[in-house]
Amino acid sequence: MPFVGYAGYDATEDMLFSPTGNIKYAMEVTLEEKGQFDRNLTIRIPAERVNILLDQEIKRISETVTMPGFRRGKIPRKLLESRYGDHLRSGVTQQLHEETFVKALQEHSLQPIEVPTLDLGIFARDQDYVYSASFQIWPTIEAKGYVGMELIRPQVVFTESDVDSAVEEMRKNYMNFAVQAEAKAAPGDRIVMAFEGKVDGVPFPGGKASGFVLDLGKNTLIPGFEEQLEGVAAGEEREVRVTFPENYHARELAGKEAVFHCQVSEVQTGTLPQVDDELAKRAGVTEGGMARLREDIRGRFISDGEKYAQKEIKSQILDKLLASNSMELPTQLVERELMGMVQHAQGELQRQGMSEAQIGSSQEMLRAQFQETAVERVKLGLLIASIFKQENLVVGEPEIEAQLDEMVAPYAGQKEKMKAWLRTRKDQMDYVDGLIQEKKVLQLIIEKGVVAVEERSLLDISSGE
Repeated sequence: MPFVGYAGYDATEDMLFSPTGNIKYAMEVTLEEKGQFDRNLTIRIPAERVNILLDQEIKRISETVTMPGFRRGKIPRKLLESRYGDHLRSGVTQQLHEETFVKALQEHSLQPIEVPTLDLGIFARDQDYVYSASFQIWPTIEAKGYVGMELIRPQVVFTESDVDSAVEEMRKNYMNFAVQAEAKAAPGDRIVMAFEGKVDGVPFPGGKASGFVLDLGKNTLIPGFEEQLEGVAAGEEREVRVTFPENYHARELAGKEAVFHCQVSEVQTGTLPQVDDELAKRAGVTEGGMARLREDIRGRFISDGEKYAQKEIKSQILDKLLASNSMELPTQLVERELMGMVQHAQGELQRQGMSEAQIGSSQEMLRAQFQETAVERVKLGLLIASIFKQENLVVGEPEIEAQLDEMVAPYAGQKEKMKAWLRTRKDQMDYVDGLIQEKKVLQLIIEKGVVAVEERSLLDISSGE
């Protein structure tokens, strides 16, 4: 996942405050450092400016409201101040904030991470208006250790024996199954059954099915389930006792024991298909037969090997960057990243059928689970943004277009429409920009690094080394 969102973000873009032109009066700004990243600005605006804006707002209101006994525009000022005091206070203080806050940030070269918390002062005619703002600032990062980095680029090698093994796996995937009336199920066989699961004698959602097809030996169900069905015959009933894993996606079942009552209707034994052009067709090769299938397998090995190499060298770079750059982080940055990860995980749980109550109760668990990763992601985002800036790298329009093309590739027939929509979304274009920045930084580190090539086998890829 790319580390995006930390390069050039300006919280002032999200604020309700914006400069309204040159300020013609002297405001007093006091800056307090409350910690490494915590700042407090106190801003004092002279009474003369308060009175000017208050009179302007009163004049505007007097021209739009009516009162019995007064012509429009001729209502006494004090009467308007008494009747519309809250409205006047709100309107004038907002103008004062707009005039002064971003200007104060610019004078002190401050960039808040989030929208500041305001402590509003007392507002009154003929009095200076004083308010304060508390916020955290972005850390100043200068990445180190990214030049001359010692890296290992895996080079995946394979033989024709590996191609043969892949063909054998395809044969297993395309086995021809037939019902065997007297057969007792063994690994490699297929059974058709109905089942109902209960926890403490009570059925649970998703625990019941009929006509369920299970290939023994593939371990697609809860650990221990399939082994208890070995030796079963058609027409037989059997109880299967299992314990749900502690990390099971349905939290109400995690770690609990369950009993499944299974009724087997069929046992099917399989025979391997011949290695011929018919097998190639079943594997999706329409022309060229087995020769083309083997060529496709080689191409897949090469592609998988390149993806593996890219993933491995990226992992090395990120680990070395973290090791070379210790830093403290503002709590707001970590919280922002953490909440994004938690919300994404909760969305996935909701798509899996969990209720809102279950998802809500899982928040603290998810926060604890993602805390360390969130910290690392923030650090890496800051480091990548720092290197991008230090090396004067830029994101060009051709790179943006290429990245958008990659993102819309799955939308056949709608690519241009999707691309146009993405360009209208600032969040999406920020994401695109972050992806490109990360790619360029990683490539630069590789180019400036000392890279040794190390051969790996296909087994290394499958084992995740």
